[in-house]
Amino acid sequence: MWITTLAGGVGATVGAAWDNGLRLENELSYKQADSRNTSDQAWALGWLLNGWFDLRNSSGWTPYLGGGLGLGRGHAASLGYVDHTGTGLAYQAGCGVALKLARGLDLDLGYRYFGISDTSDEGIGSGDLSGSSFQAGVRLKF
Repeated sequence: MWITTLAGGVGATVGAAWDNGLRLENELSYKQADSRNTSDQAWALGWLLNGWFDLRNSSGWTPYLGGGLGLGRGHAASLGYVDHTGTGLAYQAGCGVALKLARGLDLDLGYRYFGISDTSDEGIGSGDLSGSSFQAGVRLKF
């Protein structure tokens, strides 16, 4: 098992939202990190189907929580000890808050715990790749 703090990445989602607060989305993301030990490196590519629930209120801040499942490919390396690349079940859980900036435009600040479970590799074995990340993004609604 490799646990890293995923420090950087990019991602994009496309989805739909309903009046009851439910959002469903299709996400593609890439994350990379240096582990707590500076010689360790990791990256993860994930394609997930997510479900989020917006906790609506009368303010301009909308908290949300949810998660998703999909497919992931990841790599973890440590000088001289581990060099593992594999594919497995990707999962994430998270929460955050959206700040309404204008009609159809929100600032999204969130936390994600992302992982790829049981990444099978060609003859090397298997393991889990997981980590935490904080993110900031823009949400366009039309």
